[in-house]
Amino acid sequence: MKNICPLIILFVLTHTAIAQHKKDTIDISFNKLKMNNLKDHESSYLVTMEKQNGDLVNSSIWTRKTKIKDDKIIITQSWRNANRKGNKKIYSVLNSSNFAPIYHKVIKGTGKISAYNFHEKRIIGADSIADNVKKDFSIDVEKLPYNWELDIEFFQLLPMKLNKTFVVEFYHPGGSWKPAYYEYKVLRKEKIVMPDGQKTDTWVVKIEYSKGNEATFWIGVKNQKMLKMKEVSQAYISNKIKL
Repeated sequence: MKNICPLIILFVLTHTAIAQHKKDTIDISFNKLKMNNLKDHESSYLVTMEKQNGDLVNSSIWTRKTKIKDDKIIITQSWRNANRKGNKKIYSVLNSSNFAPIYHKVIKGTGKISAYNFHEKRIIGADSIADNVKKDFSIDVEKLPYNWELDIEFFQLLPMKLNKTFVVEFYHPGGSWKPAYYEYKVLRKEKIVMPDGQKTDTWVVKIEYSKGNEATFWIGVKNQKMLKMKEVSQAYISNKIKL
């Protein structure tokens, strides 16, 4: 070992580190999604939020349905909250070739409606929807981002591989901030036990939104459906578990 050139050691270590953290950009212009993975299906999740001390703040059940029809994907969501005002009905339409968003509508338990149309260079409020509180909304974009409200379905389309980091351009419809790229790191494979007692192999994927704010996802190896999520912020911990 004494005779090995330090430069050779540095070269090997550097290239090993690069290989272990390969980044893969995923956006509309670089469509690498495995669209054939997405099928007609329905999934339900128990969603809880608690304080850092363990006190339960809220709980809800999310039911999400995916329907593929011709060149469109239609995803509907029903959020049933412990507090009726926290209920939501969400309707989204996407392009079946690349998961590009076309339309997104949210009806809250309070009756408040927000709806958006997605165009090539702009996202605008849908002025044809009655009582749309976001009818005057408009934001310019360089290219269409993915709809962050549909990340659970989006995970099914990623070309999963260990030690890969997916750099994905997301946007939350109606948000005042511009679309941005976020890094999702595939850390390892892990076997977890589901509520029915079945053991399942998963990919463990992590994102760090900012310091102290992060989320970890357990995504099934077999069908790439999200099975579990834990999101941690400085104030709260949120958990989702597939039922």
